[in-house]
Amino acid sequence: MDFEKMTKEEALALMDLEPDADIVAIDKRFWQMSKKYRGKDDPESVAKEDEIAAIYDIASGKRDARIAEEARIAKEPKILGMTFKQWGTFFGYTWVKIVLGVVLVSVTFFIVYSIINRPKNDNSVVVFGHLALDKTYICQTLKEMDGKTHYVDSADVVVPNDKGVQLSEHGDETFNALFFTKPEVLITEKITYPYYFDAFADMAPIEDQVMAGLSEKAKAGVAPVYMSLREAVERTNEVYWNSGFAEDMLDDPSQYSDEPILIGLEITDSSANAKLGIRSGWNDGNMTLVIGQCKNCKDSDRAAKMMIALIDSAFE
Repeated sequence: MDFEKMTKEEALALMDLEPDADIVAIDKRFWQMSKKYRGKDDPESVAKEDEIAAIYDIASGKRDARIAEEARIAKEPKILGMTFKQWGTFFGYTWVKIVLGVVLVSVTFFIVYSIINRPKNDNSVVVFGHLALDKTYICQTLKEMDGKTHYVDSADVVVPNDKGVQLSEHGDETFNALFFTKPEVLITEKITYPYYFDAFADMAPIEDQVMAGLSEKAKAGVAPVYMSLREAVERTNEVYWNSGFAEDMLDDPSQYSDEPILIGLEITDSSANAKLGIRSGWNDGNMTLVIGQCKNCKDSDRAAKMMIALIDSAFE
């Protein structure tokens, strides 16, 4: 596509929107079109996401606004390549840049220092959902497993519910950041996991290994949790529909596979869940946990050993 010559009307047509669509409709349509490709790193998905972003840039008027601003600046008198306003802005914010530069250097040094000094084979667990976590027990259990330091973090994620608890954008952002640290194991609530299907790996390849490693008591206390991509799309549609998306902006679930995928093991025993240091934030006393392998995990064998250690210790 020739994006340089594309008009706003043409871009809106490509987004299946009317010529007078407002920015709210354009934004909603952009997120609906790009959600299939976000977070994927294959060339086709990256190219498609870039194409959608370029179309959105034109349809929203942002490209034309930039062009107009560049034309305006080009006509203004300049000193050493900058307009009077740009020089004023430069001097006004120079001190801020210096402070930010010092902070950036300090943070970079700390991160590099932490990476260099962190054990090479550390592992991690991410606990997410509307719950509270005391990570002491999980960290201690994993350290007893192999003598190494393991990193455990949590995100307070609130999904659509009938209990009047408001959704939290901060919680979603925290989880997304933790997800990209490539943890081995994810632990969440039964009410939460259906909305995060894409975060879990298919556990089928390590199911036998995990079950064979569990004690008889632990085996009796867990149950497999299955979900299909079609169910995940239906759940996503539900969220978008409640957010005001039009029906024609939603995905057709029938286009996706309904083959069940093993995404985790369910623990319903409240005392076992409490032993892991996890408490429900719903204030109803009932909590069922689901423990599974993170989709970003690069070592399935390590994830299996961690799950065995955690589930076994919870039922001791």
